[in-house]
Amino acid sequence: RELARRARTAAVDRDAVIREYATRSGLPEVLLRDEIPLGFEQVRAALAGEIIGQQAAVDAAAQCVITLKAGLNDPDRPLAVLLLSGPTGTGKTALARALARYCFGNAHERLLRLDMSEYAGADAVYRLIGGSEGRPPRWLQSIERQPFSVLLLDEIEKAAPEVFDVLLGLLDEGRISDHSGRPYDFRSAIVLLTSNLGAGQGPGIGFVTQAEDARQHAVAAHFRPEFVNRLDAIVPFQALGRDSMQAITRKELDDLRQREGLQERGLALSWDEAVVSHLAELGHDPRYGARPLQRALDTHVLGVLAQWRLAHPELRDCQLHLGLVDGRVVVQARG
Repeated sequence: RELARRARTAAVDRDAVIREYATRSGLPEVLLRDEIPLGFEQVRAALAGEIIGQQAAVDAAAQCVITLKAGLNDPDRPLAVLLLSGPTGTGKTALARALARYCFGNAHERLLRLDMSEYAGADAVYRLIGGSEGRPPRWLQSIERQPFSVLLLDEIEKAAPEVFDVLLGLLDEGRISDHSGRPYDFRSAIVLLTSNLGAGQGPGIGFVTQAEDARQHAVAAHFRPEFVNRLDAIVPFQALGRDSMQAITRKELDDLRQREGLQERGLALSWDEAVVSHLAELGHDPRYGARPLQRALDTHVLGVLAQWRLAHPELRDCQLHLGLVDGRVVVQARG
């Protein structure tokens, strides 16, 4: 109708409709046009470049995208409801960002994240859907403005039992109401829940099946059957091994070389593999996965680079090489 109003005619061609829908939803045209092919391996490869060391999780996310592309998702439910289960710092939030970027074009504006540990206690339900000053809470306002989003319910097991009752309608029918009874529609959203349940159980690395079974049992023991039955899948995340940590380190360094402070001066960043190994070792903690890596990068690379660049303001159009000397990352200018 909006297109017809603009054109002052009721005849609007298919291409115009698709373009307008893509603009409003953020969905890329490859997901909207049958004539543009998109295969599982193509999606999987794109996501695997961002989510390292988590094959099962990447496969589940890719299948979600392919189902959306094929138009086979249930129109009366969210596009997908996945429980991401595994240790801290293994890529669960990164997967949410990757899906928001791939499906809706923006990982910042299209990712709604709720820390469910904040919704415990007697007044948890009111804080979840109550809002303030007569307005609904911000997350419901956001989905009303832009229903094509990824909703991330982080550490879902920490929410109060009453919160799960409220969420059942959202997970099953894609609808939830605020405290005044006003409904909100999540049928165009991807809903991801994360949990650390069972992450400390099982034999550990090298015994993947047993560890996954331990998490499956922990999830089944914690949540009521009617809640678990509303999940499309429970997606396992594994503890990160040495190779995965090094791959994540290379990715972070590659992202760093795109920073404006280097790009605008023509400074190309390179590094020795010894630097990668050193940072991966510093940045890995079995309790927190890859989360300490960012601190290691900030301290041992970003801080060093910042000091070096400010000490050499005249240098442009050259290569900055990171090496390891006596256990310390150092910067050298080349060319």
